[in-house]
Amino acid sequence: MAKRNEGKQKDASSAAGSEEAVAPGEEQEDPEAEEEEAADLLALTALAQMDLEAAEAYQIGADCMPDAAVARTLLEFRGDHLRHVQDLEEIIVEIGGEALDRSYAEASVFASLANAAGALGPTAALLAMISNEKLTNSTYEAILRLDWDEDAREVLARNYSDEQRHLRWLEENRDRFLAEEQPIADA
Repeated sequence: MAKRNEGKQKDASSAAGSEEAVAPGEEQEDPEAEEEEAADLLALTALAQMDLEAAEAYQIGADCMPDAAVARTLLEFRGDHLRHVQDLEEIIVEIGGEALDRSYAEASVFASLANAAGALGPTAALLAMISNEKLTNSTYEAILRLDWDEDAREVLARNYSDEQRHLRWLEENRDRFLAEEQPIADA
């Protein structure tokens, strides 16, 4: 389970006063626990989808970079996002969800923005990556405020650490890109 719901399940001895007695060793359905698990599943799925979209955006960004070292770094970040998807999917499947549909990633909002920014040049692409990373960072920060079990929290914290590293690198290199940017010629 992604969240611990200790004390939420009842056996026959704790269900004595309820209308439905549960045999020893069987679990009684707990609507609150089911709602929490559905919310966990929804949050993790949305997070994995965002990571998948970010991976696609990094591929697009890397493809438009004339600097091979920058392109390699963006592809490394892409690899981190794909690992995040895999790690999150393991948790999602464990709590009863399904693996992501990867077919839409190329048409996602992140990918569309990366394509548009890439058409404007490497600096615009880098700025788009910064915007994407700000969103992924704030999303991981928010989701880590929820009550996760130790395994899920470890995965989420590790992913968040990657996101912070990505954003730090992008912001540290933003000024260099802006300084190297060529002004647009008058038509």
